[in-house]
Amino acid sequence: MRKLVVFSLLLATVSLFAVPLNIDYSLETEYSENIWHLSDYDIERAEEGSDSLPFVETIDDLVVKSSVRAKTSFKLKKHVSIDPFVKLSYNYYTSNSDKTKSSILSGINAMYKPFYLTVEYGFNPGNYLRDYKDDKNHLYNGTGEYEMFEYDKNQYRVKLSWQALKKHRFFAEGKMEELFHNEYFTEYDGVATTYKAGWRGSFPGVYLNFAYSFKEFVTEDDIQALYTDDIDWDTIPSDSSYESDIYEFGITLKKIDTSWDDVKYRFTVDFDLEKRYYQGSDDYHYKREDTKTTVSPSLVFYLGKAIDIHLDYSYCNRTVESPYNSVPKYKEYLDNTLSLGFGYKFDLFE
Repeated sequence: MRKLVVFSLLLATVSLFAVPLNIDYSLETEYSENIWHLSDYDIERAEEGSDSLPFVETIDDLVVKSSVRAKTSFKLKKHVSIDPFVKLSYNYYTSNSDKTKSSILSGINAMYKPFYLTVEYGFNPGNYLRDYKDDKNHLYNGTGEYEMFEYDKNQYRVKLSWQALKKHRFFAEGKMEELFHNEYFTEYDGVATTYKAGWRGSFPGVYLNFAYSFKEFVTEDDIQALYTDDIDWDTIPSDSSYESDIYEFGITLKKIDTSWDDVKYRFTVDFDLEKRYYQGSDDYHYKREDTKTTVSPSLVFYLGKAIDIHLDYSYCNRTVESPYNSVPKYKEYLDNTLSLGFGYKFDLFE
């Protein structure tokens, strides 16, 4: 799958030069009340100025998100087309600037009715979560200090959709993510693989969608263990391998007219539930089960065909079960986010 995605990326990039382009620009301001995803206990410690949380400039933050997506289209036949695209994104954290990051996504959308194929590659560098202590003792040769927990990610995705009926579409996709952490936390390097299947249906006044995903994350140490018996597990401080069941359900109203010409709006609400089962034997992961619930309503106004304005809210709650009482104390969190943004579409080189 990786070779197919990389080839598609190169083809998409080359195809975007000196051809008519559809540009989709978006700008969004998002407020998060718990930008570091801290537990209640850690929030109290941060507010008291704990030495173990010096990275927290503020618990909440305002994030300015911008992106630009360029797409072109090659129509080969009446029901056959290929659409290469490239998307650049930049997120600026106004208070906790160390979390500021950028990313690139590129790929191809292909249509051969009633089938639709998407092939993507994304590179997401500098994902900074927070600081953790890099253990140092007779087993672990760390710094003994709190260090930035940061990683780069390669993402490969293939999605196939089938318009089985006029108002019903089924889809399946596979995604692989490679995580490369900085020198302090290489034991968290690994590969995440996700298999997803779902359905979207059109009904009078509303769209409904449902999807199920199975996700598995395997660390590089676990992968090497398949081929060698030379790994000394006592020198590896953490094993973060896990398996997840993910359920997604969404309701989207069809566009509703207003009293103003060319102005419409719609309401959407998404419900996501993830059950994550860790496989490691260290204290933080042994028999640990995480449940993450997310509810995301959204209101979008369409000002003609080129401009949209959206107001989004998200409630995210993670609860943790573990044989060790200290794990939920540090790992459970609640976050509420509210965002306002707009999008603008236009054409170039026509």
